[in-house]
Amino acid sequence: MQKKHDNVTCVESVDDIVAQYNSHDLVLVPSRRETFSYVTLEALTCGAPLIATAIPRPLSLIRHRETGLLIPPGDTNALANAILSMHRLSSSGTLYLEMCSNCTSSILRSY
Repeated sequence: MQKKHDNVTCVESVDDIVAQYNSHDLVLVPSRRETFSYVTLEALTCGAPLIATAIPRPLSLIRHRETGLLIPPGDTNALANAILSMHRLSSSGTLYLEMCSNCTSSILRSY
């Protein structure tokens, strides 16, 4: 089931996860706890920049400002600012495409 709100899509489940990641400008992972963080790993593999909370597993996968943005857990103002920053970045073209490329290459180097 998908719910669309202007420029936001809330997704509950999908059949083609790669197509889903590739159809979005960014992925939000504002968790307070993560064990392995499959969503983070999948998004990076597909070249989708993330905004995630700075908790242990995302911290080990995301390079702040290179493959995504890290925010403090529970800080809704930081989340809103990160979304706006990523929106501006995606509008810039070159820097955003570089971040997308960094996402995939970081996973290929690590795994």
